[in-house]
Amino acid sequence: MDDDAVKIARQMYRNDMGLISPKDLKKYRSKVGISQRDLAEITGLSPNTIALYEAGEFPAVANNRMLKSLFSNDDVLKEYLIENGNQYSDSVKEKIKAYLGGRKAVLGISSEQPKFKAVQLANWFRVNNYFARQFDYNVDPITQMQVVKLLYFAYGRFLVKSKKRLFSSPILHLQYRPVVEEVHQQFRGMVVLDPDKPDKQAFEDYNLVSSDAEINNLLQKIDEDYSDYTASGLSRIIHRAGSP
Repeated sequence: MDDDAVKIARQMYRNDMGLISPKDLKKYRSKVGISQRDLAEITGLSPNTIALYEAGEFPAVANNRMLKSLFSNDDVLKEYLIENGNQYSDSVKEKIKAYLGGRKAVLGISSEQPKFKAVQLANWFRVNNYFARQFDYNVDPITQMQVVKLLYFAYGRFLVKSKKRLFSSPILHLQYRPVVEEVHQQFRGMVVLDPDKPDKQAFEDYNLVSSDAEINNLLQKIDEDYSDYTASGLSRIIHRAGSP
């Protein structure tokens, strides 16, 4: 095939698979007024990855989904600034704010500080799972991936209902999956969190979170709705359009 035929074939493949194109990337960067390195900083991808995508490399499925969401909705960029702004350089924050400055706020997210840390909420799920295992031997110990995904659902549901953030920990976009940074650091290297009984701190956090009726009810409902799913089953729900 000659060069033109190859380009046509690659574009047809992009269209069929719903993949972003180098043109999409350049157009978005131009619209927001950011460099390749800025976009890498915003998304958590490496500058080399952004450069390869602009050069024609097909994006990974998860990265394609993330970038399409960012390109199609400026509220996603606003959420990135809220969640990860403390990790961005002053230059990137200024560029994002300048771009968003002409837009009317849509989400109206409260600046009120969350009541609990992400790890405290994760510990609530750990202890709740431990209690469930005491009554039903068919219940498996909870995994780190399950906890993170349950936190996603709780965060989304709380945000929609109250316009407040459930926790302030950044959500990072790693190579294979997004993670709640605070939880990822706390349980780094662990798959199953509690083969036996959770530690003392987990029970203290469970009691503290349970004392807040609003948050306790939220987590109870999330547990009722999703605790029977495996981590992979939760991933399939989360990655559907319209999910939290």
